[in-house]
Amino acid sequence: MTVLYPNSRTGKTPLKAGTDYTVKYSSGRTNVGTYKVLVTLKGNFQGSKKVAFKIVRASQPMTVSVKAKSVKLSAVTKEAQLVSGAITVQKAKGAVTYQKVEKGSSPALIVGKLSGKIKVRKGTKKGTYLVRVKVTSAGTRNYKAASKIVTVKIVVK
Repeated sequence: MTVLYPNSRTGKTPLKAGTDYTVKYSSGRTNVGTYKVLVTLKGNFQGSKKVAFKIVRASQPMTVSVKAKSVKLSAVTKEAQLVSGAITVQKAKGAVTYQKVEKGSSPALIVGKLSGKIKVRKGTKKGTYLVRVKVTSAGTRNYKAASKIVTVKIVVK
């Protein structure tokens, strides 16, 4: 923080913290909100001033990575197969949910809303399938919500 004192000769004089002034902040400054700071002059200077400042919600630091996965045809012929580990979410602030984006996605694949696991329907034929997934982090009091759409490749072989 820079504190400037009006000076009739040079305009404004920069003051030194601790020597020329003290600063007192309101408590709880780690969360979103409006807070006050009190600057009190001392030594050769007199006066004080209260100033308000805001802490706003930070951007979501969430990162999403995908990994292609494969499923054996013999297993899918018998029953639906659950594929985990295809989507990895890190550093998300707030609850994470997953939603299949129908456009550009194979109807043979289903996405778990809370787990992000991908289910390959029973009877799916041999081939390569794509599913687009919208990954959303709800955010928190101090972090904004955010979404990212990723494409996952599932190979039935």
